[in-house]
Amino acid sequence: RLVWQGVAGEAAPGTPATVDTMFNVASLAKPVIAEVALRLVEAGRMSLDEPMSATWIDPDLAADPRHRTFTPRRALSHQLGLPNWRGDRKDGKLAFIAEPGSGFTYSGEGYETLRRFMEKKTGQPFEQLAAQTVFAPLGMSSTTYSANPRFANRFAQPMNKDGQFRPADLQPAGKPNAADNLFVTVSDYA
Repeated sequence: RLVWQGVAGEAAPGTPATVDTMFNVASLAKPVIAEVALRLVEAGRMSLDEPMSATWIDPDLAADPRHRTFTPRRALSHQLGLPNWRGDRKDGKLAFIAEPGSGFTYSGEGYETLRRFMEKKTGQPFEQLAAQTVFAPLGMSSTTYSANPRFANRFAQPMNKDGQFRPADLQPAGKPNAADNLFVTVSDYA
């Protein structure tokens, strides 16, 4: 049970952060998608060791047979051989940086591959899966992966390196980034 919570600082210029302020926890979104996956496994809706390519594969990787080795277990353990983000490449295309299963390669793209797989496998949008399997059962009523009108004006704005506020990097409604953009209150994340 939560015994104490507190926040400090500003959520926006001149606006103090409160316990209702929702913060982008960035890569700390990954444990939440992992919990969604494990709950789907527990419910018998998917297996950690099934081939993901039979259900979904990124078009950038379709011609490379190494995608056939992708499993949810490998995605969760950062062993798909993918980079952190495709946007880090000059051409913006997703490509292997290591052999799948050969070792740890930290990868937001791997978690996004898992998200898309789970959506295709279940026929449900990821945010709906997260709400049904994790958010609602745990009472996380102030958590979202994308823009939602019911949370308007509750998002903390990040600062740039010069200490200037910039808009919250919230994903458009229905287009979550399950590996990186989770907005949540302190109490919900706890």
